[in-house]
Amino acid sequence: MRHIKLILFTFLASLYFLTMAGHPTTSMGVSAVLTATSVIDEGNFSLEEPTLETGIGVDGKYYPYEGLAFILVVSFFAALSKMFGTVPNGIFFTNHILTSIACIILFLIGRELKYSIKTSILLALIYGVGTMAWVHSRYLMPEPLTTVVYLAAFLFLLKYRRVRHVTWLLSCGFFTGCALIVRPDAPLFIIVIVSGIIVLFYNDYRDGKKTLTILLRDGLIFLSPLFFFFAIYAYYNYARFGDILELGYATKAQEIPESRRGYGEIRIHSLADTL
Repeated sequence: MRHIKLILFTFLASLYFLTMAGHPTTSMGVSAVLTATSVIDEGNFSLEEPTLETGIGVDGKYYPYEGLAFILVVSFFAALSKMFGTVPNGIFFTNHILTSIACIILFLIGRELKYSIKTSILLALIYGVGTMAWVHSRYLMPEPLTTVVYLAAFLFLLKYRRVRHVTWLLSCGFFTGCALIVRPDAPLFIIVIVSGIIVLFYNDYRDGKKTLTILLRDGLIFLSPLFFFFAIYAYYNYARFGDILELGYATKAQEIPESRRGYGEIRIHSLADTL
């Protein structure tokens, strides 16, 4: 099955590469590219000038609305781009790779649900080329990373349902918690996964497969990554905006002067020369 995943990933990634934009197509993409290159070049998560998708931090600088995990992933691709001299174009491979990974996870979910290999491949292809996933692969926005994290958590939930192994439980908790630092609407998803875990715990207790003590231990194993990522989430928000729950939208900069509206695009065009 390993070669099937590799072929599927290569096919989808190649397809996405053929339709890549190679430049920011949204204001969120502009702020993501500028922040990522700032992280790589200066070790700084802030911008000196505002873009349309930034809020004003307590230090008077400008911070993107995107979650920390998305900025770190884009920064990783920015570092690779700098290494190979393809800044800024190489950065726009980010969501092509992430969308391809999401399709592979969907294939694995299909197999976990006992679908045939052909049906699982079809499931991945329908999502990869027949939905908004293909469109989102062109945009430098957090949706593809969000999908990867959500699907990974669901995959490990299914694995834990099949085999009650703490490795699957911890992995499910890891990706569920990671969702907190990807998107602000993550709590809605977390409720779904936590509800699934509670149902499985209840079934085990009702059927006498596990004692209450063991279930409490398993619950702590699942929740420990969530506590860890919530601490990161809270600190990142507090360090930027002075409130553990503030995401920046309430601190949005005032109307950007007409003379400064092209700042982000101009900076991106100059990245190849400055990095």
